[in-house]
Amino acid sequence: NKVINTLKMLSQNSIHFEIKYIGMRENQDDYPAICSLAERYGAEFSYSMELFPTLNGNECTKNHMISLEKIIEIEKEIPGNYIKLLAIADTHLGCYQDRRDILDYLANKVIQNDVDYVIHCGDVVDGVSGFQDQLDNLRYYSFEMQSQYFIENYPEFGVPTIMISGNHDGWWKNYIDKDIIKYISKNRDDIEYLGGSDGIFRVNDYTMLMMHGHKSNQKIFERYQDYDIDLAFRGHSHTHVVKYPDNIVHIPCLVNKRLHRGMENRFQELGVWWITIDLRDKLIYKRLELFSERTMKKKFN
Repeated sequence: NKVINTLKMLSQNSIHFEIKYIGMRENQDDYPAICSLAERYGAEFSYSMELFPTLNGNECTKNHMISLEKIIEIEKEIPGNYIKLLAIADTHLGCYQDRRDILDYLANKVIQNDVDYVIHCGDVVDGVSGFQDQLDNLRYYSFEMQSQYFIENYPEFGVPTIMISGNHDGWWKNYIDKDIIKYISKNRDDIEYLGGSDGIFRVNDYTMLMMHGHKSNQKIFERYQDYDIDLAFRGHSHTHVVKYPDNIVHIPCLVNKRLHRGMENRFQELGVWWITIDLRDKLIYKRLELFSERTMKKKFN
């Protein structure tokens, strides 16, 4: 009744207004009635059939990973004896705490450092969850808007980005059965997607395992037990300080600390890894670049 009274008031006072219908799991059957209301009161009507997660919180963390039975590999051949990589993760683009300024800074550094590939270990976007405090931190709530935001704001590094999905990206797959990284990669020629939250990236004869890290490390390595893994990259932890096996490079994040559930007291670092690999003897040269407010003022000014 409150909604109808409001529509009557707006209509009687010749106030231009629009009804936007967001189809959630709990109210998707309301579409015909809302469409009829818009027609009755002469309102412009827009709608999205994206089925947002239930806000009860019960189902918000289940099955939020994209796993494939078939292992996906991306293979590249490069001339020379060295490969240079920029390793990033957890950009969470689409939340108010994302750091597009650091991404733009890195795009310039990639060119200066003659990097061959950028690898991104997931949580590319912030997704949508069943937690209101997470939703309050979002710039955009729909699949289309988050996709477009990433497409427009993730810099073109001038080299391919090899990408996997994370748990935040997987929320979209869980809720509306859409793979947001797959969609993004079809609209950005510089992004190559490994098809899930782990996969193999091979350059010449050097084999790298990329994984987000929200699944058991042991299970992931068991899945790839037939591969001779030279180096593994992992995101998710938002820090490089992780007590896991030494053959895993733990990548910090590129998002400021968010205020929603579980993040308030969580230690995290803004940072990336610059990696040079000697393909002849498989020696690895790693340089960690961390960003603080003090160092960022020097770098960005």
